[in-house]
Amino acid sequence: TRATELDPRNAHWLLEKGTTLAALGRCEEAIASVDQASAIRPDMQRAVSDNALCLVMLGHLKEARSVAASIKSNDMAVYYELSFPKFSIEMFSHDFDTAQSFLHGAPATIGYADFVMYRSLLIGEVFDARGDSAGARRAYKAAADELESLQKSKPDDPDVVGELGLAYAGMGRSSEALRDGQKAVDLLPL
Repeated sequence: TRATELDPRNAHWLLEKGTTLAALGRCEEAIASVDQASAIRPDMQRAVSDNALCLVMLGHLKEARSVAASIKSNDMAVYYELSFPKFSIEMFSHDFDTAQSFLHGAPATIGYADFVMYRSLLIGEVFDARGDSAGARRAYKAAADELESLQKSKPDDPDVVGELGLAYAGMGRSSEALRDGQKAVDLLPL
């Protein structure tokens, strides 16, 4: 907030302020800050993406869908990062087929803000949301296999450890899920 007071025309700082406000659940304020960033830099696609995600968090799915439709990028990794709200919109709208279609062309990892999400784990979440427990367990097992392999080269990566814990939880492996969840928290102390 202090940075935006010192330089109220800095689109990057306004965007970061909006991202922080959204993480705190202060979505109306986040949208106002992100809208200010967009007014200064209309080409700032991350601002459009953050705006769409805030609208999802507020339950304004129709408006979020309209905003997300304007996200464009020729770089597919960047496109999927910016388009993650599209996946969220479809999940909240219970349009699981569209959410799963979104994931089919996605890279193995989708970054959003400071988070990394693994496509295989998100596929498990789609099956879970559908109520297809057998499909969810298969997808979570595939995610666990992928993440266990990745963890060998990145044993202290909190994203890998945390997502592996989520995969274990989806498989019903509670003790391993709790262990990895705690390890992920320990790797990122506040």
